[in-house]
Amino acid sequence: MRYSLKRNAKVRNIRWTEGSRRLACIENLPLSREFKSRLITSGVFPQCLHGAEAELINERTWFPLRAKVAKALGFRCTRNPYLAGVATTKRIVDPLFTAILNGLRLCRLIAKHAPQHIDNMMHCFGIELPRYKGTVAILAERLRNLQWSYEGDGIWDFRGARIHIFMSSPRHIQFLLERSWLNYICDKIRHRKYLGNVSSICRMNLRHHSELSSSQKALVDFQSCGEQFTNDAKKYFGDVSPTCPFCQNCDDSRLHRFEECTFFQPVRREFPLLFNNWSSLPMQAKACSLWPEPPMYDQFLCLLHRIPFPHVDRLEDDNLHIAFTDGSCKWQKYPDIRISSFAAIEVLGNGSSAVIHSGLVPGQQSIYRGEILAGTVAVMRFHHVRILRTTRPSSRLPRKSFTATFCNSPSTFLRRRGTYGRCSLWHSLRNHGLK
Repeated sequence: MRYSLKRNAKVRNIRWTEGSRRLACIENLPLSREFKSRLITSGVFPQCLHGAEAELINERTWFPLRAKVAKALGFRCTRNPYLAGVATTKRIVDPLFTAILNGLRLCRLIAKHAPQHIDNMMHCFGIELPRYKGTVAILAERLRNLQWSYEGDGIWDFRGARIHIFMSSPRHIQFLLERSWLNYICDKIRHRKYLGNVSSICRMNLRHHSELSSSQKALVDFQSCGEQFTNDAKKYFGDVSPTCPFCQNCDDSRLHRFEECTFFQPVRREFPLLFNNWSSLPMQAKACSLWPEPPMYDQFLCLLHRIPFPHVDRLEDDNLHIAFTDGSCKWQKYPDIRISSFAAIEVLGNGSSAVIHSGLVPGQQSIYRGEILAGTVAVMRFHHVRILRTTRPSSRLPRKSFTATFCNSPSTFLRRRGTYGRCSLWHSLRNHGLK
């Protein structure tokens, strides 16, 4: 075991040395920061982090690679490497975060191709201090470091929002994992000036940068990553006067340039709405452009994940029923705050209608989940039903999922246009997919 660990460390150091060389090459390329982030996550991390999801690596080992990533993105040595990989690019560019995502993908891949090992993996998730630490145990330890708690049966919880490690969608898992990573970042940056009371960070997928010019984006990036560009910080790195170089009246600082410096008074006139509400903004937003999450956002997500799955009484008869199903979503463009709902309505013979079930979609919010849940409610209600729908995703997505999971010949299943034997697509989904 000792020789094996030494050999793994040697191979890892060789890979990380090569990754550092690639990062140094990326640093000198005339590319945008967003393009560099995609290049790092798709070209450097797969090489230097190969096998990192199955290795015990401490925080001191991660830090040099994280610092080189921040330097490759175009920041100087005075920035904070945690903030440089979070607050300046749409993707989170951090080696440890990428290793956690790779561990999740590996566990899901094992569950897909070797389902006989799912029980063993769930057992490893529940052990807090395992004797032998493999891929599953290392992933569980890293998730617990991000304040995730294991509830059993493959379900992990973070502040009331729950995911199933094998059945939840990868996009939803990554969304909640990013929230937990931002909470982890808050604990790492509270020692910095103006950030002592930071409790949360809302990235908003950097949509608030879309209307800024290139120079304004660069200024916001250097401000949000903790770059030391004022004289009150530069005095620690050389013989620099703490006086403001623009007005020569007061000590230089970030808040001085925003609030008091006469040189920047024309800039304050360009944004009257912002500076009229300046006193009500939190300190982390004024000094570092790090906006907190909306109030009670944790409770909002917790309530959405606590919505129970709809229960519908089964109607046992052989008559053909007609049902209209539909799903809707408010603020579909913004995944952080969108809310989706569903409705299943039975069309009666006299021309009227009756609502079978309607309500909010539990868990992940999207219009496609609303469409699928409405169709599922209809087949839970009737034994023989014809579903009328307004969008194709309500049938295309269940067909794709059902085919990939339960059918041995996808091409034959698709040629039947939604039929599997003598059962319709929705009955097959209910009988097999919902068990």
